[in-house]
Amino acid sequence: MKRTLCIVLGLALSACSSPGETQWGAVSFLTLGREVDGISLGYDLDGLDSEEDGSDGCGIGDYESPDGATGVDNALARVMPALDATEASALEPLINQNINLGEVLMIFGLSGVDDPLNDDEVSVTFVRGFGAPIVGSDGLLVSGQTFERDTDTEPVTVDSASLVDGVLEASGVAVEFPIEIFDASPVLDIENVSLHFEYDERGDFKGYLGGALNYQRILDGVADANVDAALLSTLPVLFENNADLDSEEDGRCSRMSATIEVDGVNAHLFEPPEGLE
Repeated sequence: MKRTLCIVLGLALSACSSPGETQWGAVSFLTLGREVDGISLGYDLDGLDSEEDGSDGCGIGDYESPDGATGVDNALARVMPALDATEASALEPLINQNINLGEVLMIFGLSGVDDPLNDDEVSVTFVRGFGAPIVGSDGLLVSGQTFERDTDTEPVTVDSASLVDGVLEASGVAVEFPIEIFDASPVLDIENVSLHFEYDERGDFKGYLGGALNYQRILDGVADANVDAALLSTLPVLFENNADLDSEEDGRCSRMSATIEVDGVNAHLFEPPEGLE
């Protein structure tokens, strides 16, 4: 299977862009990563294999990846069952609705590719886009369309990305997913992101990213909104009791590890950042 992915990605990169050009792709659908029986997609973000109620990771236990790697940090999965039982269950549908409306367009560019299978010196750039997307009958963005770039948001580039057996791996990206949920405007602000993207022959991709969720920006975004009072009182407790990254002097953690699974489509930009045409 992996060899097939390698060949497919090689075809995608050679077909969609010429040497020196940047291949762009837009996130078309996302879900917040869950865990099943202790198994979760994601990354070991802190270099620890934390045990439940142990001395590491603020006592938050880590998961195992589907391929058997230990130390996977995805504390957000711990709170998802509680959130799914409240009006916060509308979060994912509303994010994906905003993607289709062109209000939340997250676009990644892959450049500097010399070898489409194994290359340890490629760059990944994240930009915000906007436009009026074409949505297919499947309810997802149509592949190959062109978007405007939000020039009010600075692009973020990571030069230490790599292609490993034809799969893109990168770390050090920071991404924001602004959300409009009822009259609230929380932001999924994720720092120190690592990502794993697998491409197909059209340049569309599937994968996941993991990073440190700044949950305070979610709390700030719903603080003055017309949100259920019980949910408002529950959210701080859920986040603070399950945070597992960036331990403070008082022993508390100020960030929560999170995994987001994404689908994406091949895309183009009218005016890409300088040097990334």
